Amino acid sequence: MPIKICFIKDIRGFGDVNFLMPNSVQISESGKVIVCDGGNDRICVFDEKLNEYTEVGKRGYSKYRFLEPVGAFVDKNENTYVMDWHNHRVVILDKDLVYHDEFGLFSSSMKNASIGIVNFIKIYLATVIRILRRKGSYLRTHFKTDNERVQVEYSILKRIAGVGYFTKLYLKKYLGRAYLINDHSINKPNGICLMGEKLVLSQKNFRCITVFSKDKPFKKIENIKFPFPDMEFGRLGNVTWDDRNKLLYVCDERNEKIWVFDRDLKYLRCLSGEDSGQGKFLPFAITLIEDRYIGVCGGYNFQIIDPNTGQIVFKSHELGELHGICYATVQGVIYVANRSQNLIHCFKLIFDK
Repeated sequence: MPIKICFIKDIRGFGDVNFLMPNSVQISESGKVIVCDGGNDRICVFDEKLNEYTEVGKRGYSKYRFLEPVGAFVDKNENTYVMDWHNHRVVILDKDLVYHDEFGLFSSSMKNASIGIVNFIKIYLATVIRILRRKGSYLRTHFKTDNERVQVEYSILKRIAGVGYFTKLYLKKYLGRAYLINDHSINKPNGICLMGEKLVLSQKNFRCITVFSKDKPFKKIENIKFPFPDMEFGRLGNVTWDDRNKLLYVCDERNEKIWVFDRDLKYLRCLSGEDSGQGKFLPFAITLIEDRYIGVCGGYNFQIIDPNTGQIVFKSHELGELHGICYATVQGVIYVANRSQNLIHCFKLIFDK
């Protein structure tokens, strides 16, 4: 094996605050470790030495309230793009975790409604009803067929506050622009990355890759459907852009594939792995490793693959339900989010000379 893995430590939280079903882990340019703590509806940030700790987020719908953030992407300016899963939106926080902007619509299921003011009113009313009625649920596991949902209540005051926030945001951002409603439609965002001057987003429920402009008003440029007419994307997970080789990798857990596209989003090929501990290869999250490999997790293990040959150069033992992975180049450390054990694994990667 050209790669060896040495266990460093597990991160369960900070002080008395423990993770609950952490969905993803990401590294910033400065080495900060960002965790989307899905069960606690918050974003946690550690410094590069895993000592100092900050957090933002509570349950609900507002600038700093989320419903199971499922993943994050950090750009070169240290802006964090949070995929607020059950709120069907992307929230952008600056390097100090201060709210900067957002795009997406909470009531995104109305993507096929007629364009115009009628659609504008329908989306508003449907969203208000959903906020007031929502109890919220979490999936204990994303990979078993008998998914068990955990219902979580939150107070009527928080729901009313959510309606107030949505009303203010909706009127401010979309009044007079109702004809652009569908440009902001998002349904269960699972992955996001920056590809040059474009944001690339994977959507679980719409089963497509969506390209947005990276600056306001974050206008939708196009939807990328499955490259073969007789099939469609399955449950799309994380996406990542390899800027050196100009390749986009898209995880598709349902189809057991990693789809590879070029800079023009033209399909090139697919990659596969070995059993993820569930009898199938279940890729959900992906990271680049030293411009030579990709690290993939999903199911109960993580694997390191040579994307040029398709060879698996490392496969971990079964650790639990793994949902997020990232590689810190400077430290040579790989971080893996384990939902079932409520922790982040830290491993040192050693490459054979």
